[in-house]
Amino acid sequence: MNILNKLLLSYKGKIGRADYIYGIVYGYLLIFVCLDAMIQPRNWKLIGSGYDIGFIAQYIASVIGILLAVWIVLAVLIKRARTLGYSDSKGILAFFIPPLVLIGLKKDTEVFVYNGVMSIADRVFFYWIIGLITLGIWTLYDIHVVYKILLSVLWWLWVLCVALFNLDRNTQNTYARQKYIGIDSFLDILFVIVIVFFIRLYFISPFQIIGPSMESTFHGGNVIKNANWQYGDGEFILVDKMTYKITSPKRGDVVVFSPRIGPDKKYLIKRVIGLPGDKIKIADKFVSIATKQAPETFVKINEVQYLKSNYWNTCIYQNCIDDEPVVYTVPEWHYFLMWDNRPASLDSRHCFGDCGLGDDIRFIPQSSISGRVGYSLGHFDMFERILSIPPILGTMKQVIPWRGKNILNSHTYPELQ
Repeated sequence: MNILNKLLLSYKGKIGRADYIYGIVYGYLLIFVCLDAMIQPRNWKLIGSGYDIGFIAQYIASVIGILLAVWIVLAVLIKRARTLGYSDSKGILAFFIPPLVLIGLKKDTEVFVYNGVMSIADRVFFYWIIGLITLGIWTLYDIHVVYKILLSVLWWLWVLCVALFNLDRNTQNTYARQKYIGIDSFLDILFVIVIVFFIRLYFISPFQIIGPSMESTFHGGNVIKNANWQYGDGEFILVDKMTYKITSPKRGDVVVFSPRIGPDKKYLIKRVIGLPGDKIKIADKFVSIATKQAPETFVKINEVQYLKSNYWNTCIYQNCIDDEPVVYTVPEWHYFLMWDNRPASLDSRHCFGDCGLGDDIRFIPQSSISGRVGYSLGHFDMFERILSIPPILGTMKQVIPWRGKNILNSHTYPELQ
């Protein structure tokens, strides 16, 4: 069966439960990814230096993707409605009332011929994703246990869909199929890409830390003595992107965000120091905070756990020369962020290096925060230069240890309670 002509794009005929699941999952994931990219255009950053998708091209591609996905979902819903004995209009109604989509999971009342079974690679991929996200819900996301249970229930409904898909494909096929050829192979690859982007946009995203600004909490690598004095061999991290879609950043969280100061600084990593409504005072090389609940009482915060050798070294100007006490008032829905390596960084104190864009640039809105640092993957030096021909191998050693969740990615301040 040619998936492009007979399953996804054609409105003719009927479809079985397995193809229905395939089409619905493919279509809705495509809608989610494209809608997110269209409403909030962003730079999709890969590990390392990353790459950009231009705003106009991204917007056009998103619109085309949404239209294609809507066509696919409607086609699948209408054909499944016919299979179950409903009118075409009932299939269209299910598009506007999503819970009705579940009716399509009813067992087939007639025998459908599926040309082949789910391959071992298919099954391994599906169940690997299931295990990964289930593990992430309970270990990576810093959310209430009730939300964890609800997310787990929703996710295991997806597991049921995969099980039904696998059951139908393996019990009702009548002859072998050359699956991975032509357009079918292309659609399978595209389906995997959609899932990967869905995970990157909503769940987990990898980043590499470059530079000394978070030393010694996180390691930005060693200096490469070239024309630009760049840093290499930085630590790789996984960023939890789901938690802040449900809750707000907490004081002490280490976050990845976009500073909105130019294309050369797409993402930075910093620690949340000030919450909305706080007053932040920097004086005598220490940070004091007057919270929204006690706006007239400044309390010196204890940062010795993560500042270590940089403790008692928070200045406005280099070496604290000509420093006078400074107070910053954090606007609503914004945050005041600072690096752990205070003497060697530009953060909210300095508008991230460009106060010429306006004083408010020093405060970061929650919408610009990508997520909370959840895991450290360390750094395995596999390649020195991967883009050269041929690629140049590195030392093949773990130059920065894998620490997992054993990192100072959050901190509490009992003195402010």
